[in-house]
Amino acid sequence: MALKSNLRLRGTRFHFRRKLTSEIAARFGRREIVCALKTSSVRLAAIRAREAWLAIEEVIRRVTDEPTITKEQIDEMVRLAIESMAWEDEVLLARTG
Repeated sequence: MALKSNLRLRGTRFHFRRKLTSEIAARFGRREIVCALKTSSVRLAAIRAREAWLAIEEVIRRVTDEPTITKEQIDEMVRLAIESMAWEDEVLLARTG
C-alpha cells in the first residue's frame, strides 16, 4: 500500500509530516511540523494523520488570522495541538498498563 505524502515510517512507527508554505514557515520559524502517530498500523496511521492535519490547519488558520501572534505563542499552540491528539487507545493503555 502506498503511503500518503504526509505519512512517514520511522522504524516500525508512523509519523505525521506537514510541510508549511514559505509565508507560514517564516511565521512558524520552521518549514514543517512533524509528530509521532504512535502506531505501526497503516490504516490507523492514515486516520490519525487526518486528525493531525485538521489540528495543525486550525493553528495555521489562527496564525494567519492574527498577525500579532508571536513565535513563542505559535510554538505553544502547535505543542497543545499535538498534545490534544492523545488517541483513546493510547490513553486507555496508559491508564491500565
